Amino acid sequence: KPEEKATGKNFVWLPKTVLEHDADAIWRGRIAAMNQCTRCHRPYGLNEFSLEEWPQIIQRMGERTSLTNKEVDDIILYYTTVIKASDFSFPLEKQ
Repeated sequence: KPEEKATGKNFVWLPKTVLEHDADAIWRGRIAAMNQCTRCHRPYGLNEFSLEEWPQIIQRMGERTSLTNKEVDDIILYYTTVIKASDFSFPLEKQ
């Protein structure tokens, strides 16, 4: 059964088997991505970049912002964990 972490109407479903890391860190990463990254640009779909590209992109963007290293690490953890759970191993066609 998937684990649920909910705040209001927002939640993320992850199979328990992919929770190799602290679920709270994954959740903090999601919140930071939704609250911080969208200040400057639209939210990108997890499948718009590959599993290998996301950490580099997030790290590079983190250097341009006031995000702490912990927040950057949490965002990277969120993206990579959800991508692995969703089996997004490559970008899907962009429309």
